[in-house]
Amino acid sequence: GATLTGGGAINLTFLALTLQDAYSPGTSPLSLVDIAVAGTGSLTIPNGSTLFMQRRNGVAGNLSRMGVPCSNAGAMTIQSFGNEFTGAVTNQATGSLTLEAAGTLTSAYIHLADNNLVNHGLMTLQDTIAGANTVEISLVNSADTGRLVNEPTGTINVEPGGTRNITLGVDNNGEWNLNSATGLTRFGATYTN
Repeated sequence: GATLTGGGAINLTFLALTLQDAYSPGTSPLSLVDIAVAGTGSLTIPNGSTLFMQRRNGVAGNLSRMGVPCSNAGAMTIQSFGNEFTGAVTNQATGSLTLEAAGTLTSAYIHLADNNLVNHGLMTLQDTIAGANTVEISLVNSADTGRLVNEPTGTINVEPGGTRNITLGVDNNGEWNLNSATGLTRFGATYTN
């Protein structure tokens, strides 16, 4: 695997990034804005590191897509709509994954394909704008089979404000703290607790 050493921030915007091997940014913060990540490799965010992922609101044709498996043991923040994960996503026990509407970004979405989002750590759905904004986990296409899996060590906090939707199947073996109305809105989906 490859690791970029040093403590400087890595900021990538409007690029296609190809990972052919396992990659970790080490302790460097990694920011991906309007980035399509593809390849045969994987991305690992270690404990003590951060990943920020965003699709810029209102810019036509821009998309943030994680097309490789992604494992987070650090702090991962996802903002805005159009963030697609077509590789497996795992939030490790030491990881925190925050999906938030913030600043001028009035919504936040994670879209999964035929892969699962597995949470072993802390996952938070929040709106820091204090408005009626949408935060949602859904599928890229209606035929996709991805699921949200909350493992026994996992905690999912759904914070107050706006609309919260989970529009894919759920397997919950951990803890959910619902501080806001949350729609389980996928027709025909299986929700297990």
